[in-house]
Amino acid sequence: MNIANIEQLMFVGMDYQSYFLLKEGFKPVIRVATSKELIEEFKKICKNLGLSVLVKEFSEIYGTKLEKASFNAYISNSKESAEEAYEVERGGDRKTFGKLLGYPACCVDKFIENLKSPVDYTIQTFLNTKTNPSFYCNFIFNFDSKLDDGGIKIYQENYRIFNKTKLYFLIRHMSCSFDCKKSIEIGKKTLEILNREMPQLAESIVHALKRPVLYLDYFNWLVFNGEINGNELVYKEVLLYDSLFPKEKLELIKRGNVVKVFDEKIQVLKDENILLEIPKKDRYKGVLIDFI
Repeated sequence: MNIANIEQLMFVGMDYQSYFLLKEGFKPVIRVATSKELIEEFKKICKNLGLSVLVKEFSEIYGTKLEKASFNAYISNSKESAEEAYEVERGGDRKTFGKLLGYPACCVDKFIENLKSPVDYTIQTFLNTKTNPSFYCNFIFNFDSKLDDGGIKIYQENYRIFNKTKLYFLIRHMSCSFDCKKSIEIGKKTLEILNREMPQLAESIVHALKRPVLYLDYFNWLVFNGEINGNELVYKEVLLYDSLFPKEKLELIKRGNVVKVFDEKIQVLKDENILLEIPKKDRYKGVLIDFI
């Protein structure tokens, strides 16, 4: 494949992973948000890549009126599939739309169910995990479909931070669990293609995802080089995958080598000496997830 052409994707907000899955027949449709100013350039890039694209304006979506109109682009290998995706999303059918995006039915069903819950999707996915969390399902760097209006504002205000890690994923959706077999299959296929087409990116993604994580919420997490045993993490270093975790607390954690997580607090230690205690608003505002 012509990597020079593929790199144009980032200009219009499409990720490499979705593009490769689409071109190789593992994903029927890609949908991305775009702006009125980019529509013609978007169409030109998709044409150069041999893709069909349909761009439509929305003032309301899934029963929610938008503060200002948005533009969604539906990209596919066929014009018919792009048109079908638009009609399905316009009609508010999340389940069929998820299928058109190539997401497992179990994950789409769980996503729809979780829309009613005040608990964030990452924690819900963690609670639904029965065996070891797989790095193929690690979506902490992916904000697509997670955020409400307030969350979107925080993301946009801190885009320079989150832009550094936005390519670190192997599945585009939020899996129903971190051990979802169908999601792992998609992740493995994505990594197989990336190893062939963009090996440096593939290596960087695995380096970021196959790690123990202290997760607090969508915008606050820490990634470690270390090992988790129960509620305790023994670590050598905090890796530089930035979030909005407070800098002064981060500096203390960098000096430590142990994190202990309890229902009511998080402790950071250097050997046996406590360096930091972080109170928890509830038991899930700070969990250890060992992505292996």
